[in-house]
Amino acid sequence: MTLEAYFWLCAILVFYAYLGYPMILTLMAWIRPRPVQKVYEFPSVSVVIAAFNEEKNMGSRIENLLGQDYPPENMEVIVVSDGSSDRTEEIVRSYESKNVKLYALGERKGKAEALNYGVSKAAGEILVFADARQTLKIDAVKELVANLSDPAVGAVSGELFLTPADEGHMGRSIGMYWGYEKWVRKKESLIDSVVGVTGAIYAIRRDLYEPIPRGTILDDVLVPMRIALKGFRVVLDEAAQAYDSLVIRSEVELKRKIRTLMGNFQLLVLLPETLSVRKNRLFLYYVSHKLLRLLVPYFLISLFAANLFLHEGVYSLTLALQIFFYLSAFVGYLLNRQERQIKYFAFAYTIVLLNYAAVLGLISFIKKNEEVWVAKGQPL
Repeated sequence: MTLEAYFWLCAILVFYAYLGYPMILTLMAWIRPRPVQKVYEFPSVSVVIAAFNEEKNMGSRIENLLGQDYPPENMEVIVVSDGSSDRTEEIVRSYESKNVKLYALGERKGKAEALNYGVSKAAGEILVFADARQTLKIDAVKELVANLSDPAVGAVSGELFLTPADEGHMGRSIGMYWGYEKWVRKKESLIDSVVGVTGAIYAIRRDLYEPIPRGTILDDVLVPMRIALKGFRVVLDEAAQAYDSLVIRSEVELKRKIRTLMGNFQLLVLLPETLSVRKNRLFLYYVSHKLLRLLVPYFLISLFAANLFLHEGVYSLTLALQIFFYLSAFVGYLLNRQERQIKYFAFAYTIVLLNYAAVLGLISFIKKNEEVWVAKGQPL
């Protein structure tokens, strides 16, 4: 392969990962949409929450769930305390008369084992998974469950709305990226299935749950992918809404993204069937949405390195554009350190930061970093 061919291959792969794949999804969703047949029935539901030292959020979290527009006799709330040392367990016990159940593990075992234990105690036909911090819209549970009346649907994700607690350009840049990610998921859902759900709000059929291996980082990808591999759809319902307010800081986002991307590498080991064209009908979606995102930083490095040896014609322009972009990201980094932000520079810095996180995610996975509770915010 010539250097020019290698350059354009890397450029095409980067373009496909960020723009080409969404364009294909748009066309496929227009040609062959598959809307879900929702029916508002009210089967028994178990809401399962794994919690570690959530005393600041637990009271409002339970009140929010008890206020759901869903028959209270058909819904139980299960909170598994993963070795909490604050008032989390005390707060949950105060709601035991309202069909809220506490299970304390005694010592910290990790989110995966906490979820497994909670599910083992669940009596509902439908499992709803939620985090401790977010607020659900009053009809969120009802809207989630209505999707599971469609026999083709095995899991359903709600939509998480992130509101930066600060109004800096970093927060808006992260918000733009999250909006882009949700748009891709909506198109995937309309065609067939998403390849991951929002951990803050999703539901599955109880009989489709399989215990999660200890140390699993992305339960919200492993669980739905297992269900998809069994032939069921995993869909996104915009009507089932959750809300969260985050203080957006680059160092926090870096830790959160590293954890998420480390989990994507881990998934390749836990669920190798995802790489099988024969076994995984979502192979194109999975490779395009998940795997290519892990490889983009290496394509970008290769693109720049190849361009250093290509100087004539259009290559002088592409090199200049790349240098300008990375200088802009560096300026964004310097401004961020001074707690100052300018929109374009913040955006460039955010893109580079997210790709840098992919590299660190691989390094962390190789080193078998087990701090799986770090940065418990939503994966981006």
